[in-house]
Amino acid sequence: MSLIPLILKDAENWGNHMEKFAASSVLCATYGWSLFDSTDRDQTLERITALNRRISHAVVPGNFLVNVFPVLMHLPVWFPGTRWKREGLELNKRVDQLFVELVNDVEIKLNEDGKVEHCLTAKLIENEGKYGLDRKETAWLAGVMFAAGAETTTGTLCTFILAMTLHPDVQRRAHAELDSIVGRDRAPSFEDKQNLPYIDAVVKEVLRWRPAAPIRTTIFENIWAISHNPELFPDPEEFRPSRFLTEQVELSDQIDSEVQAGVDKLFAFGCGRRICPGQHLAYNSLFITISTLLWAFDIGQTTDYNGSPIVPERTAFVDTGLAM
Repeated sequence: MSLIPLILKDAENWGNHMEKFAASSVLCATYGWSLFDSTDRDQTLERITALNRRISHAVVPGNFLVNVFPVLMHLPVWFPGTRWKREGLELNKRVDQLFVELVNDVEIKLNEDGKVEHCLTAKLIENEGKYGLDRKETAWLAGVMFAAGAETTTGTLCTFILAMTLHPDVQRRAHAELDSIVGRDRAPSFEDKQNLPYIDAVVKEVLRWRPAAPIRTTIFENIWAISHNPELFPDPEEFRPSRFLTEQVELSDQIDSEVQAGVDKLFAFGCGRRICPGQHLAYNSLFITISTLLWAFDIGQTTDYNGSPIVPERTAFVDTGLAM
């Protein structure tokens, strides 16, 4: 894992390393290339990230009136007060261009080499005719994968670091489980997952405690409220992974079996037909990353000039749009 050496070499910028690692993981799954393969990719990442931030800001409820009153879309661009429409059309043009470029790059490599690393875009290109996709549709299907996955994964990993600094008891228990199952001679793998129930519970609790996308879709599912419902999760502000262990179920007896079963579906990924289609990729990525971070590091609080620990604020977060 490239993330561990980066943090070991430059621990002070761990947040930047998390962001690069999360972006690289999603880009690899989507386009078949990693940011760690070459520095030439960094400029492409900057373009994608900049556009992604603008999109994330644009879709936040209340930022643009047109999201509440779609009829405003019919106003001509010359109409007074429609700067938002001109900016939106320009942003759409730039996103179109970037997404199509990324797909065309994969197609060029397919034609030159006959194959690329297994990725979503390669499969979409191969099946454009089968599913009746034009190039723009292929580009957006692939592009939204990154837009939806990178920022939320980064936020969740940063939340995990916060939780570990505030709850050393949880970290000690996680370390003990890793030491007993994995040991120190190798890093955790996916084959270990079934034998690491507490690590699995830590990942679920991170997603419940501070969901990266507090609201989802224009229906405004209040993921935060659901994940902090005291009837579903007693003492919801407490970071308590044991609530997801089957032998220590803490759900109220009043909750019916359907709702109780839904807890393990992780509301952080949404609900119903609008649930995140990349939930399994995202969860598995978080599991192996968090497992390896816990295997490699003791995560603790930094100290001030007097040597006293600096306790981070548990409710502080950076608002980047839809994700935290």
